Amino acid sequence: MEGMHIKQSLEIESQSGKSAKRSFGKFGVSRISNFVPYVLLVSIGLCFLLVCDIPAAFAEDGYLLIDSAKKGEKKDPGKDDIIFGVGAVIPKVVIKRYNKHIDTEVKVGDKLYKNDEISIPGGVFVTFKSSNGNTLETVTQTSFYASNISDKGEAYIQKNGNIRYLVKKALGGLFEKKFFNVTHEKDTVAVEGTVFGVNIDEKDKTITFNAEDGDVSVTREYDIKVGDKVIKGLRDVAIISSRDGKLHTLKYGLDVDEVFKEFGNYDDALKYFEEQVKEETASGDKLSLISAKNNLGITLDSLARYDDAIKIFTEVYDAGLSLGNEKCVACSYNSLGNTWYARGEYDKAIGYFTKALDIQLKVYGENHPSVADSYTNLGNEWDAKGEHDKAIGYFTKALDIWLKVYDENHPYVAASYNGLGAAWEAKGEYDKAIGYFTKALDIQLKLYGENHPYVAASYTCLGNVWHAKGEYDKAIGYHTKVLDIWLKVSGENNPEVAVPYNNLGEIWHAMGEYDKAIEFFTKALDIWLKVYEESHPYMAASYGGLGNSWYEKGEYDRAIKFCTKALDILKVAGTQQFIVDSYNCLGKAMRAKGQYNESLEYLSKALDIDLKMFGQNHPQTAETYNNLGEVWAARGEYDKAIDYYNKSLNFWLNKYGKDHPDASTPYYNLGKAFEAGGKYKEAKVYYEKAMEILKKFVLNHPKIKTFEEAIKGVDKKLAE
Repeated sequence: MEGMHIKQSLEIESQSGKSAKRSFGKFGVSRISNFVPYVLLVSIGLCFLLVCDIPAAFAEDGYLLIDSAKKGEKKDPGKDDIIFGVGAVIPKVVIKRYNKHIDTEVKVGDKLYKNDEISIPGGVFVTFKSSNGNTLETVTQTSFYASNISDKGEAYIQKNGNIRYLVKKALGGLFEKKFFNVTHEKDTVAVEGTVFGVNIDEKDKTITFNAEDGDVSVTREYDIKVGDKVIKGLRDVAIISSRDGKLHTLKYGLDVDEVFKEFGNYDDALKYFEEQVKEETASGDKLSLISAKNNLGITLDSLARYDDAIKIFTEVYDAGLSLGNEKCVACSYNSLGNTWYARGEYDKAIGYFTKALDIQLKVYGENHPSVADSYTNLGNEWDAKGEHDKAIGYFTKALDIWLKVYDENHPYVAASYNGLGAAWEAKGEYDKAIGYFTKALDIQLKLYGENHPYVAASYTCLGNVWHAKGEYDKAIGYHTKVLDIWLKVSGENNPEVAVPYNNLGEIWHAMGEYDKAIEFFTKALDIWLKVYEESHPYMAASYGGLGNSWYEKGEYDRAIKFCTKALDILKVAGTQQFIVDSYNCLGKAMRAKGQYNESLEYLSKALDIDLKMFGQNHPQTAETYNNLGEVWAARGEYDKAIDYYNKSLNFWLNKYGKDHPDASTPYYNLGKAFEAGGKYKEAKVYYEKAMEILKKFVLNHPKIKTFEEAIKGVDKKLAE
């Protein structure tokens, strides 16, 4: 059995990253377009605000005052203790200033500022008061620094030791714009009135959280690497409460190889989480059992076992309801919403996210990150349904909250900008979309520099919108940047590398470079197959791309083979919105083979889903109309064909304007229909429009030659 490495970090209990996620490829498998965070996250209500070493822009810098210090055997004062008065030097305490200057004469009354790292030896106990009135008490040998202190909140990086935090000002409805963060590989945050401890024991390789006052929620996010396979975005959510007046603790192993046993495959990984549920069931700790089940549900969801995930999340809901724990109930609603979203059941997802929002507004008030998360979720759902104005409204509400809580230069602000960009892109307002995506990119570059996954996410969005505009060279440039970043960050066989490969395949397909498209789709597929089982929905994106490219090359049997593979996968996963692509692919191939009844059957199924999910005014519906027109034209029923072609063309003209490259297809098809009916002048007008549009975007597209030959053909007929 090969060794396994797990990357762990705590993340915000948020859906914010989801706004940045974009569908890629005609088969639209939602994948990391990769913002904060890089997985579908489930909001459980912020008892802690969890962030990963993310610097934010703040207002005025605050400070941390060394209020008192003593030397002794224990933290609590004793008769033999040495008390250090104001101005006294505290022995062996060292401050490493941000400018690399080392202070070894540290005194009571000194102030620490942002990025000043202080190291305190064993047997010395120091109490700090922040400029916001919060208290930190060291309990053991400790090293930490404040990554931010300002009038908007505090963020601490705890490197080792035990610190007790007494928080008066933090994020909450009564303290708008306030927050309080503690980070160590795992991040924690307390809300107003919370007293908690974080103890990092490097010797035993453990981290322990103590809840003394209030409720504390801790979320771990981690990836599991099993040989060449990676299970991404697994999370463990635990809630500890001191409402019964007793001290409650939560302990994790810091050494990730001790947290999980070695797994040889996915089945072993799942068994681990199933065992976790059994252990917590036996323990009788209901909140821990909820956490374990949520962990298992997220694992099942990430492996596309949606029915099983829904069953587990429903159990989490029932348990939270029986305990009267509204935060757990909201958590389960968000989890269920995510899973129904993944299945393309947008109305069901909207219902669950709306229920979560109602609870969060009641518990936290309007200006809280959990509320912003739900607004983001709802924005994504309405955007997926084609209700882009509604989506923009929700994304704007989320953005307003993030700007109140943090500031302009923060990853969650960037995520909202990307959500807004995606919605404006879907409306055909490409310049507005580019403006928002560029704002997000500027933030990511300031925070992380050029070679970072979050920057890759913004590049992906920009690549998508330039693709939508038909500016293929620019799109290739951005997706190539994404590919370069991921290759530097993770190497060739990381599943994230498959995303730009697939996107580049789509662009080469749009440019008529079908061999190149097949090359990139195959590269993406090879990576998916190394990481996931062949039945995973991500595979359908590459299979679908390959099917469409082989169709354009006239290899209809190959097209049917790959599109059937995609359809089989998507049927099992239940992802209706992507099944449409498979039906269209198969419908086109069957029509090309002269199997018109089979073609109409597939395309009618596609149209039923299109109209149910998206309505008349959606690109997928327009594509299906065009494909149906081609079948009726092949059967010689040109009036029906023209009706469908016009429906398709009207969408592109009304939605995106006459110069969108996709409008060239129905123009050309209308030309063929009129030519077949002997109306050569009308046919020539449509052919010329098709060629004029496509030449604006791709000079050497193979379809241009087809259009030119069609024009010559009708000219010859007109001259006869």
